[in-house]
Amino acid sequence: MKKLIFLSLTFLIISFLGSCKKDEPTPPTIVNGQVLEQGSNKPLEGVKVVLMEGTYGGLGSGTYNYYPVDTILTDKDGRYSYQNPKVKSSKDYVLWFYKDQYFEITDTQNEVDVETNKTINPVTKMFPFAWLSVRVINDKPFGIGDRIHILGQWEAASDDDWYYGNQVDEVFIKVVRGGLKTGLRWVYYKNDKSMSISDSIYIKPLDTAYYQIKY
Repeated sequence: MKKLIFLSLTFLIISFLGSCKKDEPTPPTIVNGQVLEQGSNKPLEGVKVVLMEGTYGGLGSGTYNYYPVDTILTDKDGRYSYQNPKVKSSKDYVLWFYKDQYFEITDTQNEVDVETNKTINPVTKMFPFAWLSVRVINDKPFGIGDRIHILGQWEAASDDDWYYGNQVDEVFIKVVRGGLKTGLRWVYYKNDKSMSISDSIYIKPLDTAYYQIKY
């Protein structure tokens, strides 16, 4: 009987200690950082910062499929802070950034360290939009076989970057990264000969630069 009472008492003590351990408050998890404008280092308010959870695509795939689990906006100082995000050690976490008239950041370099639940790169810089308006003029026409190809630092080349004929006088506008020099190159063809020329243009953030090409 005494042995039974002793075992029961031991079980109650263990149960009590276990329940106390479960009731201990867990330390708050904070994922935070700051978003600045590239070039000026101006704090960006109202940036949508999305915590993305990645699930491994499977053996041999080497990729993760990402899904949003939380969103917050930066304050007037460009700062954001997630309180107690539900991170799991078996998942991969990154931060994606969105703001009107700024190039979005959706790569996997902005990771969250699952061990400490801290952002690995706490300061993020976003490139603002800028616009490059280019007028293309064939002012020394040779023949209907004249053509020119415009290449620059925009998202992707397209058929619209080619101009044909001896009566070209066209204007095109491209969205580029503001606050730095934008490279521009063109190759024109006349009389079965080609000529390549390049230049660079500095464009202020959220501004438009005007350029003219004559060939």
